[in-house]
Amino acid sequence: MKYVEEFLWKKFGLTNRIPVFVFQMGKVGSHSIGNSLEKQYNGFVCKGHVFSKYFGELGQRKLFDNYYRKGKKKIKIISLVREPIGRNVSAFFQNFEVERGEAPDKDIYTIDNLRSIFLSEYRHYEPLSWFHFILHHFNIDVFKREFPSQGYCLYQNNEGVELLVLRSDLEDKYKEEHIGNFLDLSNFKIERFNIGRNKSYGEVYREFVEKVKLPEWYLEMMKESIFFNHFFSKTEIEEICSHWR
Repeated sequence: MKYVEEFLWKKFGLTNRIPVFVFQMGKVGSHSIGNSLEKQYNGFVCKGHVFSKYFGELGQRKLFDNYYRKGKKKIKIISLVREPIGRNVSAFFQNFEVERGEAPDKDIYTIDNLRSIFLSEYRHYEPLSWFHFILHHFNIDVFKREFPSQGYCLYQNNEGVELLVLRSDLEDKYKEEHIGNFLDLSNFKIERFNIGRNKSYGEVYREFVEKVKLPEWYLEMMKESIFFNHFFSKTEIEEICSHWR
C-alpha cells in the first residue's frame, strides 16, 4: 500500500506544488473553478462539499486527508460564498431528482407545489453553517475579521493552511486574478460548468425564481444569520430579500 500511495501522491502532484482544495457548499460556482484548476494547475487539486477520506477518484480525498492531518504540510483552500436564498433555490433544483426520484417536471409539479416542498423539506441552514466546517477542520474563523467590500479575503492558520474566500458574484476576471495570485498561476481562466439555468430543469427553475414569493419568516431567518450579514451589506441583503417578497 505504501508504494501505491507514493505513486498516487506523485501522480496528483503532492510532491510538487502546494496542493489545492476547492472546498465549499454546492451551487456557488465552485465546480467551474475546480475543473478549470484541474486543467491549468500543475499540482494536486481536490474538490468537495464534505470532508471525507472516502471521496474522489482513486481516493484523492484520503490522500489529501493524510497529507494534511498526518504531515501538517502546507495546503491552499478556495471557498466561495453566495447569497443563501438564491443558493438554496439553486441547490434545491439541482438535487430534486436525486432526492425525490423524479425531475421537477411542470406536468407533475406546479410552481406552488415546488414552493411548498422547498419550504418544508429543504435543508435551509446548509449555507449558514458552512464556515463552521472550515473552523472545525482547519481552525480558521472567517468571522473574526470584517469581510472586505471588494468581495474576497485571505486567511491563514498556524499550521500552514491558507484560505481564499471569494464571493460568487464577483466578475470572472476578478476571480481569475485573485485565484491566479493566490496560487502563483499566471493567465488562469475559468471555464463554465454546471449552470442550473442550462440544465433539463432550467425552464421551471427560471419560472420559480421569477414568480415565487417566500414568507417573511423565511426571509427573516436568512436576514438574521451571521453568514448573510458577514458577507453582504445591509443594502444588498434588502435588495436580495425584496426580490422574494
